[in-house]
Amino acid sequence: MAVPSRRQDGVGPGRPGPSAGAAADRRSRAWLASGRVPGKTPEQCATAVRAPLAMRALLRPNGAVAAGWSPGRMYSWPRDSSFAAAALAHTGHDAEAHRILRYSAATQREDGTREARTKLDGSGPPDARSQQLDANGWVPWAAWQWYRTAPRATRRARPATLHPMIRKAADHAAGSLRADGLPPASPDYWELMTSTANIGTAVPLLAGLNASAGLARGRGGHRTRPAGPARRGGCPPGSPRASSPWATSAPPTEATATTARWPSWRPRSTKPPPPCPRRWTPRTGNCCCPTAG
Repeated sequence: MAVPSRRQDGVGPGRPGPSAGAAADRRSRAWLASGRVPGKTPEQCATAVRAPLAMRALLRPNGAVAAGWSPGRMYSWPRDSSFAAAALAHTGHDAEAHRILRYSAATQREDGTREARTKLDGSGPPDARSQQLDANGWVPWAAWQWYRTAPRATRRARPATLHPMIRKAADHAAGSLRADGLPPASPDYWELMTSTANIGTAVPLLAGLNASAGLARGRGGHRTRPAGPARRGGCPPGSPRASSPWATSAPPTEATATTARWPSWRPRSTKPPPPCPRRWTPRTGNCCCPTAG
């Protein structure tokens, strides 16, 4: 069960020496026992037991998650970190999951976006590759997973430490959507630039916006389910815009649209929206339905 030890165990990345390896192995076993190993059969558990240990070995004290210890992989990618945070939260390693999310908050750009990857010390990107919009969905989704694993008695307080990050991420994601409800062209899951919207960006943003709505309710915002497009997977062109999950009063005006909306499906016209069976109200906070005609 010995795995490459973390630096906080006194050994850097790579294969530890005999004595250090034995000590690291004991700490790893104790850490693993403090959480849960998913699986219903011995075979599944044997397979699953390696994943949390691998994530622990890749997790830095500051919350950065290395993609690996091989050349070119010793950086932290937002999507990798989000997957690790969700997995650690669901296997009972709450502190580690929260550490990753705090790192995500600390490395977020002021406009709500993220670098494609960062150096492990959090000092910035190692190159000038373009930012990848899917991170604006993956990180809120991971925060939602972490939030959902908390006991109900203490769950409500969780979003407070992360809600500025979630709000900025959701606002930017919503603001990036086109009139047809799709995000702009962005590098896909494999970091290959595309000329059109792709599923590797659209799906994470949808998941992240739904997660943002859930976290907003957790901090005392709207207590209804996400608006129609987030539940059904899309909204027709020209449909009225749904309001921000962080709002608590009226729907946003054009002057506040960039900072208070989720998601940003909105009509091209400034005319009032057509009659809708699910009109916006302060209680429901959403309305998304096809336009008339």
